[in-house]
Amino acid sequence: MKIKYNYNQNEMIINFETMYDTNIYIFRNYVNLILKKDKKKFLGQKILIYLNNILIGIFYLTNNYLKKMNYYINDYYLNSKNSFFYSISPIEINL
Repeated sequence: MKIKYNYNQNEMIINFETMYDTNIYIFRNYVNLILKKDKKKFLGQKILIYLNNILIGIFYLTNNYLKKMNYYINDYYLNSKNSFFYSISPIEINL
């Protein structure tokens, strides 16, 4: 599986390629692995999740999470208490 990501001040964009299971917990774990591996201090409020270049959902971060990030507390991983996932069902168009 390939994972490409990019981020700026406002948002992080993560594109998963060739992923077979689309469970919210798997996406959250991979986002946590990216944050842990690169030790990035992401200061935005949303994380866009793409699957094969199609937007499938957005993680919105709570204010409590953002305060921890601003004060550099080590507990800055996503869980169900500090973020919520808004699922977007893609529409398929065949031409």
